[in-house]
Amino acid sequence: MTLRIGAGDQKGRLLRAPKRAPTRPSSARLRAALFNILGARIPNATWLDLYAGSGIIGLEALCRGAAWATLVEADAEAGRCIQANIRTLALHTRALLWRGTVQDFLRRPGGLPPSGAGFDLVFADPPYAANPTLLSIEQLLLLCRQSGKIAPHAWIMIEHGVKTAMPTEHAGWRRHRTYSYGDSALTVYDPFGTPP
Repeated sequence: MTLRIGAGDQKGRLLRAPKRAPTRPSSARLRAALFNILGARIPNATWLDLYAGSGIIGLEALCRGAAWATLVEADAEAGRCIQANIRTLALHTRALLWRGTVQDFLRRPGGLPPSGAGFDLVFADPPYAANPTLLSIEQLLLLCRQSGKIAPHAWIMIEHGVKTAMPTEHAGWRRHRTYSYGDSALTVYDPFGTPP
């Protein structure tokens, strides 16, 4: 399976996607909507891609002007695809693959941008199917808050099934808005007290 960069300085470039589960690439429609929602927040931002799959979200953020992306993925085949995609786009000086679980990444040191500052934008695309080894959305928001890796002004965007109930507020994060795209949805969280 191949994916295409939708915009930016490498628009149209083809990337590899893992051939088997558990990854499910975000649709081109949802990706375009995500980047339209973020707009002017992307240039020079630091990006954290949790459950990165093929890496297309974080890598397209770089193509659209983000300064740095860390891509977190536990699946070995998906990790190989991410590494190949970083090479294809020649982004090795601006991207880092963290091989391991989201829990490990958020609980352990390392993986920050070269500046050492926290991430400005966080995208998470956990598997839609229930899995007892995955973090709940509440646990994910709490770990993001406690990790010290997320900037105080950061936005968190979570892709999920359209029927998934998302918390209104949790661990200092407030649901700003949910956007629906077929069977998928995208919920944007901002920190309490920060205007959208």
